[in-house]
Amino acid sequence: MTASSATAIPANKREPGAIVWSSYAVLAVAFLVIAGFSLRLSGLGKVGFAEDEINKLEAARAYDQRDFSANAEHPMLMKVLMDVSLRARAPGTPLPEAA
Repeated sequence: MTASSATAIPANKREPGAIVWSSYAVLAVAFLVIAGFSLRLSGLGKVGFAEDEINKLEAARAYDQRDFSANAEHPMLMKVLMDVSLRARAPGTPLPEAA
């Protein structure tokens, strides 16, 4: 297929009643993005930790106390970044608690 044969058909050369799929594709993608954001925003108030995430959080808290022995199975960089993000939270914001 050459580059010239892949171009769109101009509106004045289309058959009457021809379906323009590109506009439907744009609408479908827009709908999916809006639906995804609305699902995400509806669950922002819900805090949920997986079983393993609590272990990571406890290890990050231990790093804050200069105890680098806790939870050796997870990558050190991840736990250090969690500790930095916990330190950077807004003053007065409570720390997340285990469920």
